[in-house]
Amino acid sequence: MQRILAVETTTDVCSVALGIAPVESGVEWVVESRIAPREHNRLVLSLIDRILATAGIVRPQLDGVAFSAGPGSFTGVRIGASVAQGIALGLDLPVFAVPSSEALAWGLSALGIAGEGRRTVRRYSRPGWFYEAEYAFGRGGAEVRCVQFDQLFRGDAPCDDQRIAMSAQFVGMVALAREELAVPAERALPLYVEGDTPWRPAK
Repeated sequence: MQRILAVETTTDVCSVALGIAPVESGVEWVVESRIAPREHNRLVLSLIDRILATAGIVRPQLDGVAFSAGPGSFTGVRIGASVAQGIALGLDLPVFAVPSSEALAWGLSALGIAGEGRRTVRRYSRPGWFYEAEYAFGRGGAEVRCVQFDQLFRGDAPCDDQRIAMSAQFVGMVALAREELAVPAERALPLYVEGDTPWRPAK
């Protein structure tokens, strides 16, 4: 049995999930999410304690920790990375640094929204900017494969993460499906794209 703790803090949603696999009916998920802009640092550890207590699991029983690694909110990505690294270092666990667009793509597939074939996945960055990546979707959600990693674009295109809420369950789904993402805690770093910063040099 594998137990994965997942954290999603790259948007206004603060979400944590515990995936227990395999079970007879598939993967069993316990999920807690809150819409809490700029409150992730205060909420995330208490949400983790709550889902572990709900599942009757203690931290030493975990097999890995996953976090939504971005690109995404500058502060939010770092919160997720810090929490995942801290828990993993203390328990000597692997960490899964999951690309946020891939987590969303798995969510779109699981909800039956993505369909089959290639599809663009767009996520909100900040006012006037969005991320765009391309994924290939297999029949029945059997495969989700990245064709083109995130790029940053200027504009106001409709974004998939404004259509469905990001969830730590999506992050955990990727971790369970892609064991090759597992790395030691010190190597689990956020993902960025060039030019993705709201800061500008002082004039």
